[in-house]
Amino acid sequence: MIEHALAQDSALIRLIDQLIVFLVLSAIALLPFNEVETLPYIIGELSPLPSAWALLIAWPFLIVSLLAKHRLTIPDTLVFYLLVGFLAIILLTGLINFNEIGTNAIKGRHGPERYFKQVLVYVFGLATSVALYDFFRSKKLNFFETVQLGVLISLFFIIPYSIFELGRIFNFEICDNILSYINKIIRISPHYKLRIRSVSGEGSWFGMYLAFAWPFIINWFMQGRNKVWLKVFVLSFLTVIFYFSYSRFLYAVILSETALFLVFIALFKGIKKCPPRRLLLFCVTLSISLLCTHSMDTHKYAISPKKNADSGKDVLRSFTSKNQYHLSNIGRLGCWKAGFNVGVNNPVFGIGLGQFCFHMKDNIPEWALESDEIKYWANDIPGTNLAPTHNLYSRLFAETGLVGLALWVLAWLVFVVDLWRKQLLNFSHEINTLLLAGLGCILIGFNTDTFRIMEVWILLACYYSIQSSSNNAIECQPHKPKTSST
Repeated sequence: MIEHALAQDSALIRLIDQLIVFLVLSAIALLPFNEVETLPYIIGELSPLPSAWALLIAWPFLIVSLLAKHRLTIPDTLVFYLLVGFLAIILLTGLINFNEIGTNAIKGRHGPERYFKQVLVYVFGLATSVALYDFFRSKKLNFFETVQLGVLISLFFIIPYSIFELGRIFNFEICDNILSYINKIIRISPHYKLRIRSVSGEGSWFGMYLAFAWPFIINWFMQGRNKVWLKVFVLSFLTVIFYFSYSRFLYAVILSETALFLVFIALFKGIKKCPPRRLLLFCVTLSISLLCTHSMDTHKYAISPKKNADSGKDVLRSFTSKNQYHLSNIGRLGCWKAGFNVGVNNPVFGIGLGQFCFHMKDNIPEWALESDEIKYWANDIPGTNLAPTHNLYSRLFAETGLVGLALWVLAWLVFVVDLWRKQLLNFSHEINTLLLAGLGCILIGFNTDTFRIMEVWILLACYYSIQSSSNNAIECQPHKPKTSST
């Protein structure tokens, strides 16, 4: 048998294990590259994600590793079972809406194609989270440390690229030229002129990565006594990047996760395990960096006022007055409301996964029609982008009904409550980080409507690994054939 031969060849297995760890670490480090338009479009909506490619390449090796050890360990947690139940609801709603899905068509796209591709994306994410959990558990490797290392490696991409973006904002032509060269590798669309999005597709997508990564960066800052000045520099520069992104979602993520970190330290009595001087240094560094950055933004001394149409104040004012961000708010809220309207009309099982785009045009609120984005998404021109909901919860209500939405939300509530209880019993920096990242992934659902966010599935694998310390696992071991002795 092939698996017996592999099991005996320990050198080959060690090599495969090292390759898997390398690919997983690469996938985590490449998470901020969430819209690389130059990659071949052959795996659907996962195509622009280098992290998805790395995990896809890792899968054959994960299977070989599984064959060598003869068993698969699945997480025995309520979160996992709820996510499996959600998959069952996806399949059930597909059957219930089978006839309508078969007739859906818009912009040259068809209902069955959308449905099956969306199911595959979800299955890929769910299976990957279990495979990563099983591999790192069986090899007795610390997956939390692997994730944190991957996040830190990602800063080697984020910070240098953002330095050039910052230089371009302050009118250094050489920075603009360098970015133009780099962007030929990762982008097709023009790069931002006066805002920062780093290596991500746009500012809010950078915020989605940070919703996952920022708690790990905070944890790194708070741990250890070495390289303090390096940590201060990284934290200070990241604060500058955050501010000049002018992203409403990114602002909300950083402010909420930072505030909750401080609240959790006090609430869970983590101050005993958190050096007071380091905590003070964290708060002072953030405050001074934010004040200095705000001063730079206010004076705008490096670029002319006519060119600089963006500012942090404009982002906040967009919620109360009309400016360049106001119509974007209308576009997003209009999509949310359209998804809600579809759900109200199909409240129990929805219309089937991936089918919102075929119903969007008939459910747009009138007040949203002033948005050019809404008009673009609602047109019937082949080749143009399909309509999003810009909100995962609105989409789930529309496509899987209250049943599907309830299962997804319940899974994340269990995730949060379980970690919350663990923190009340005994404060842990690792659990605190996962709790904050979990809340961040919940926030991601208010900015996007897709299951392709690899941060979510990697975080779930990390959560399963923490749970395995409580022996919450089930081993699925196939029957081994008897071997005769001679």
